[in-house]
Amino acid sequence: MAGSEAALEAAGRRYGVSPYFIAAVAFTESTAGHASCSNNRFNAWGLASCIGYWGSGSHKTYVPSFASWAEAYDFMGRYFTGRTTVTSGWWPWARTTYDIHGYAECSSCWAAKTAQHMASHFGVGPSVVY
Repeated sequence: MAGSEAALEAAGRRYGVSPYFIAAVAFTESTAGHASCSNNRFNAWGLASCIGYWGSGSHKTYVPSFASWAEAYDFMGRYFTGRTTVTSGWWPWARTTYDIHGYAECSSCWAAKTAQHMASHFGVGPSVVY
């Protein structure tokens, strides 16, 4: 993810999601891309548990394979704000770690870990928004 900060900031601005939040989620899920999905190296968020889709049978919804960090950041901005076919109608307007409640296996654990990354890597609190 290093060197792609301008693309991260642009995606955050475009969708009203803090770039610190987008990056902190990547820290929580894959150590900021160091352990991203082997079949989709720009999927630093572990979307669909790296198998590439949610659901089964005729109800599969595919996660795109990202060609760049900019493309991945743009998707994540849309993903967090419910503006993708993957999330439309069921994802909250997740602009902070608090908005994720109920969407992770241990929402409070996940939110605390993501908030810690926001503080330690970027010096901002978990409720910062764009």
